Amino acid sequence: MEFLPVIILLGVLGMVLIDFHVRRTKAFAQNPGHAEAKNRLARVKSAKVAITDAVARYNRGEKEKAIRILEAWYASEPDIPDRDHLLIGYNLLGIYYAAANRLEEAAPLLTRALTFYELPDNSLPSAANSAGDAHYQLARYCLTRGDVQAKQDHYRRAAEWYNQAGQRGYAARAYADWHQGNGDHLLAAERFDEALNYPPDNADAGYRPILLVKHALSLWQAGHFSASLAAARQIVSENAMETVGSSGYRVCALAWGRLGLFAEAEGFLIEAGKRDVTIADRGQTLGTRCVILHHQGRLREIVARCEAHRNDAVTAAELFGAQVLTHYANALSATGRFDESERAYRLAIEQAPITDKMTESTTLALLRCGLANVQLERGDYEDAVSLLRDAEEEAKRVHILRFYIPALRLLAETVGESITSDVTKTRAAGHLTPIAQAMNAFPNPTDAKRYYADVLSYLARALLAAGDSGGALQILEQFSTGDALTPGMLPHWHYWRGRCHEANNEPGAARQEYLAAVESGDPESRYVAGSRERLSGLGIDA
Repeated sequence: MEFLPVIILLGVLGMVLIDFHVRRTKAFAQNPGHAEAKNRLARVKSAKVAITDAVARYNRGEKEKAIRILEAWYASEPDIPDRDHLLIGYNLLGIYYAAANRLEEAAPLLTRALTFYELPDNSLPSAANSAGDAHYQLARYCLTRGDVQAKQDHYRRAAEWYNQAGQRGYAARAYADWHQGNGDHLLAAERFDEALNYPPDNADAGYRPILLVKHALSLWQAGHFSASLAAARQIVSENAMETVGSSGYRVCALAWGRLGLFAEAEGFLIEAGKRDVTIADRGQTLGTRCVILHHQGRLREIVARCEAHRNDAVTAAELFGAQVLTHYANALSATGRFDESERAYRLAIEQAPITDKMTESTTLALLRCGLANVQLERGDYEDAVSLLRDAEEEAKRVHILRFYIPALRLLAETVGESITSDVTKTRAAGHLTPIAQAMNAFPNPTDAKRYYADVLSYLARALLAAGDSGGALQILEQFSTGDALTPGMLPHWHYWRGRCHEANNEPGAARQEYLAAVESGDPESRYVAGSRERLSGLGIDA
């Protein structure tokens, strides 16, 4: 459906150009001795018949027949010395292939068409629009191959050509996809919104639903969770999920789940599972479920679900990819199973270049951060810092990691005593200023707290390790009101507040925090276990 306007436009353009060439060639053919022109006329007429028939059949829904007609024509006329004639054939067959998700076959045809579209002397009608279409479909092809840079280049070129063609909606869509690939999720959300507000006149039924889902996801990734939920409600009100498939339901699950609406999120996950087609789809739904379970603090269930899939020899290789391993390793770490967690993280680091080609650098950065956390808990501070140095290089495109990694590294260096307490306090202050500025830019202050909660927690822990328990408690105090913390974060927050109160010689306040951690968390959570130990030290059996 997404391709129908492009296909209709190509068909009209093809008829105009071929009629022109028929008339021009007839004029030459009427002169004696022009055998070459007569041959050319026959070949142009052949192209006209093939393209006319193919377009008519495609528009009647006979898509495979249309493709076979063009394939037969293309096989018999591989080297026609007529640039415009070739262009229409290449592009139309390429777009038909792309619409059928036969991207491997579409790519060489669209690439050849672009060599004509992008010549300096090209003055063909609608060339800019057709070039935009070709670049956009080639970006999809690069997406399947894991060629990140080429994908980004094609999205950018598509946007430029669409702008030249005056296609504001298509240009905004291409720019949005480009920003999303650069990790600039808020800019992507703004462009997706623009694309929704300026739909092309010939937009098909799939154009808007796909954009609605992408818009909601980009807002979620930017940390604008309330706006993401509003966008997801629009998806539901227009029933866009049915057009997009299981991915639409997964995005809705993320939007509802991040704000603690877990029953609704579970409903969307069930519907996503019903619509999963491939093992990869199942893996993405499992990964989304792990995110929701993490927000709920249901750590044992994450481990159990992941291990069930890991032990399934049929699905494990494809389903249990690096991103699912990330959730598994994180849950193992959160329950204090550090040796198993390290093995899972290292296996995921090996798998990421294979199973997560398009997000390899981001996935690797997150995996190294997770493994650094494990090493931090085990006291291997040097390895933790080394992992974070590597992660910094890989995370340049992800906004939140620009704050997350330096904060975690500051904690590792402080606990590992490779820097002085004064250096920690100075660097923490240097981190807090830009974070405060970024948080102030959020329309919803609670969303800002949700987005930066982990970063602020690391800075608080670094200050506590540097002897500034008052400064640490001040940072954590931001989360004492409102609903910024998910149930899964509460044990962690209460535990570290308890540690701050202990450092301030406030045993009564510390006891309250540790008891709250025990009451709010999974019994196997390391913060619940840690709180029990601290309470025991304070003479309380919990």
